Order: sequence, then C-alpha cells, then structure tokens
Amino acid sequence: MNRLRNALLLLAAILVPLYSLAATPDRQENGHSAAPVTGTYSVTYDIDLVSTLPAGTTIVCKTQIAPVLQGAEGQSGMVVPVESAASVATISGSTATCSVEIPFAWTLSASQANVVLNYEIQAVNATGTLPLVVRNSVLQRTSEAQPATTSSLAFAVIL
Repeated sequence: MNRLRNALLLLAAILVPLYSLAATPDRQENGHSAAPVTGTYSVTYDIDLVSTLPAGTTIVCKTQIAPVLQGAEGQSGMVVPVESAASVATISGSTATCSVEIPFAWTLSASQANVVLNYEIQAVNATGTLPLVVRNSVLQRTSEAQPATTSSLAFAVIL
C-alpha cells in the first residue's frame, strides 16, 4: 500500500508543476515573462524606377516579419512565427508606391523587443513572356523595433 501511495505522490509531484506551467498564460521563457503581443506593421515602399520596364509591368511588394527569438541561433526544430503580406504598387511615371499591412499576434517575452523584416520588390512582365520577373530588389534581415500596437515603416527602393 505504501508503494502505491508513494507512486501516486511522485506522479502528482511531477504533473502538478507541468500543469501549472502549461496553464499559465504569462509563462517564463529564458527567465522573462511571456505575454501575447498584437499589432500591425504598415510598410510603405517609395520605388524609384531607374530601369526601362516593359509596357504593362506590374510591381509586386512582398514583406515578411518575424520576432527575433533569443537563443534561436543554431537551434534546430525551433518554430519561428512569420507573418507575410503582399500588394501591387501604383505606378506614376518613373516612381511607384506600394503599401503593405501586416497584422501579427505572437507570444513573446519582454526581452524580445525586435523583429526581423524582409522584403522583395519585383517588376513582373505582364505579357507573360520570359523573363517573367524583369527586375528584383531584395532586403533581408533588417531589425526593427517591436511596436506597441502599430508601426509605420518606409523604405526607399531603387528598381
């Protein structure tokens, strides 16, 4: 009887801390309290069209954001939330403007104050002939501050 009671006590001692850890919304991550963070990134691209583009070219703006996770370097199997969106630019003469809105909702610790932003601006040939993408501009891994709710960013791009 003592063996059964000891086994049940041991099982309870293991499960109760695990349950409380899973049930707590503000759990600890790397010694910091984690909490839900939501908001929207509004990204505007002011594009200077220095190349001659085929008639009817469409300019597509793609943007991705992901939180900078502490200790993520070199850890395999780690899930990183990525939000992405795209839109089509308005062309006027030798300039184009493109706006992308990216809503996000993540659970982050207080120490995770930055996000990584990647963008790709493509001039796509509307005629369907090759090459399909006639110009491309890419920026990867720029670090931006995590907004409280909304952040407006602007980039000047040469295409």
